[in-house]
Amino acid sequence: MNLVPVDLISVLCEEAREGALIGESRKIKIINLVENHPPIYIMGSYDHLKTLFSNLIQNAINYCPDNIGRVVISVETSPGKAEVAVQDNGIGIPKDALDKIFDDHFRSKNAVAHHAGGTGLGLSIVKEIVVLHGASIQVESIVGRGSSFTVRFNTIEVPQENINYGKHTYN
Repeated sequence: MNLVPVDLISVLCEEAREGALIGESRKIKIINLVENHPPIYIMGSYDHLKTLFSNLIQNAINYCPDNIGRVVISVETSPGKAEVAVQDNGIGIPKDALDKIFDDHFRSKNAVAHHAGGTGLGLSIVKEIVVLHGASIQVESIVGRGSSFTVRFNTIEVPQENINYGKHTYN
């Protein structure tokens, strides 16, 4: 994997727009709190980061209730760090399943009952991408209330003259 400076905000906004289109038919709201945030750069793979956040956002949509479902995408920063959270008001994850959700092909019983489709690979792929980026992921969930996935990255400074305004890589 070739790591280059990537703006997390542009990746998140792109995936939030995709999520809004996916959730539209079920009237699930995507609330993108990062839309006007200044760029946050990390060393990463643009395509892998898109996959990571696509999986988290689409999972959130899949397990939200129709008409009242909402997915909130937010970011918090501190010196050298960025925390991206994807929160939903979906079915939640049982406590006894939390330590297994990143395993290949694992799906909790309530997940299978709510959304029959799925391979159980999405979160294992997420975990792999997180590890490849030297990041970490934390999950908090309450059955019947929803889940929150927080990914923590180390950030980098990118000199102004090297910012590429929307291109995925630069030299």
